[in-house]
Amino acid sequence: MGMENPVYMDHNATTAVRPEAREAIFRALALTGNPSSVHGSGPIPG
Repeated sequence: MGMENPVYMDHNATTAVRPEAREAIFRALALTGNPSSVHGSGPIPG
């Protein structure tokens, strides 16, 4: 079997994110700060 015309089949990299999942991610990101931040306001959301 030759590899003259390989086909790239990576479902994870090409599948669209469901709108419900995208909204849940955006809501979660809006609530969190950066816990790894070295300055005082980094870990505090908003």
